[in-house]
Amino acid sequence: KTEQSVVVVTPIIPRNHKPQHDDSDDATTGLVPAQLPVSASGTRRLLSTMAAAKLKWGKRAFDLVIEAGADGETLKQVVESLTGVPTDRQKLLCTKLWKGALKDDTVLPEFPPSKGKAKPFVVTLIGSAEKLIEKSLDERPLFEEDLTQEEVWRLRRGQDADAEMADAVDIVALQREVGMDRDDGKADAYQYNRLVTGLPQRQINNTLVGRKNGPDPTLKGEEAMTLGMELRRAYIASIAVLPNGTVVSGSDDGHIHLWSRCQMLKDVRHAGSAVDLVAAFPPPVNTGTDGGGRHAAFVSSGAGSVCLWTEVGDPLARVDVHPGTTPASLATGRMAGGTSYMAACSRVTRQTDPGMFRLVPQNEAERQRRREAMDREEAIANQLARESRLVRVWFHSNAGPPVQEVVPPESGNASSAATCLIDVDGMLVCADESGCLRLFEWTQDEHRARHRHRRAYFQFRSRKVACMERIKKATIAVSVLPGLDQVVQSALQINVSVPRGV
Repeated sequence: KTEQSVVVVTPIIPRNHKPQHDDSDDATTGLVPAQLPVSASGTRRLLSTMAAAKLKWGKRAFDLVIEAGADGETLKQVVESLTGVPTDRQKLLCTKLWKGALKDDTVLPEFPPSKGKAKPFVVTLIGSAEKLIEKSLDERPLFEEDLTQEEVWRLRRGQDADAEMADAVDIVALQREVGMDRDDGKADAYQYNRLVTGLPQRQINNTLVGRKNGPDPTLKGEEAMTLGMELRRAYIASIAVLPNGTVVSGSDDGHIHLWSRCQMLKDVRHAGSAVDLVAAFPPPVNTGTDGGGRHAAFVSSGAGSVCLWTEVGDPLARVDVHPGTTPASLATGRMAGGTSYMAACSRVTRQTDPGMFRLVPQNEAERQRRREAMDREEAIANQLARESRLVRVWFHSNAGPPVQEVVPPESGNASSAATCLIDVDGMLVCADESGCLRLFEWTQDEHRARHRHRRAYFQFRSRKVACMERIKKATIAVSVLPGLDQVVQSALQINVSVPRGV
């Protein structure tokens, strides 16, 4: 019942029909659609539930019977029985019955009435009956797009790849990965990218391989690469190299840049307006609790603050030093238990106004205010002087924020400011203006409590320590300048005949 029309469907009746039971359904020739009674609107409608069709598959054609009301999956199964094309690889097209490719859940519509002799519908089949032969991964062809750069390089080099890998020298900041093709086809220095200019990769590699077994296996005397020439107008204040080979540079505009594999990896900002120092931590010790891999890789200082960073440039922690000072020297190390530490000595940056008290007070109230102001300035100056003689040490683990410890000056040498710090095999070496060197070491007991031990105490008499550098295991180089003739009785005296030297 559709609106006001009544439609009665009668079955398809053969022309020579005899009233007998016949279950045969193997032929459709001679079937004609039955006529419907006249509807309420007075129109006579014809309805067909089966129709003949031609199935075209390339140059071949097949007779096909399409049944209205069936779904696409049923028709595909019939097509598979005729052609052998699997249903999942069939694409059936018939513009008069459905749009686009036939889907499995599409229900075939009723066929429209035809005038005169009906022409069969044309159904086009696209698909192959050939079965795919599954091959193992070793038997399948290799495509360069599916290989890593190292695998491509090995295939191109053939038998020489292993020999070249054994002789390879890897400077992370200057060279591409070991296993990549380092023959860039250049003869002279060229611009790798906007920020990097350097010698060709093959020239760098050949120079290093040639010097590998020589007395100096480095690139000394070669200007191999320039990093960050077109970056910004700022001076490089400090450089450090991380254990993974990444170069870290700190600029006086507060930017920190990480360089690796001939490109800049990251540009981050220090907490202060400028970066004075950057220092790398030793490689982490595998203690079983890595804290998610967020180990402290390097530290930066400047403008009164110290920041800890991971090896990919993510910030870990920030600590501020005393107002009016900024770190003058940094040292980083790692204890036996895996706890990393950083130490800093400060220099005074607060500037006093020499004309602050130039006006003469006119009455008692002004004289009182002047005395109070002078007392405040004296207290601030004394506090800053004391701060310059201290060494502050922060212990950092992945479990929490850094924990601070203050190393005071020695009782017999309380007036000398600290000048520089250095870590030597887990020991902290502190130098000051009176030429003294103090060696400290921290240990942990079973309760993880830290204990500081002073291992040695030296003094370069009448000299001032300018800087120190570790040159090999348990050995440091010390640069001295003329200093005060002050003798510290508790320190072992070392006489240096040259006033300026190492």
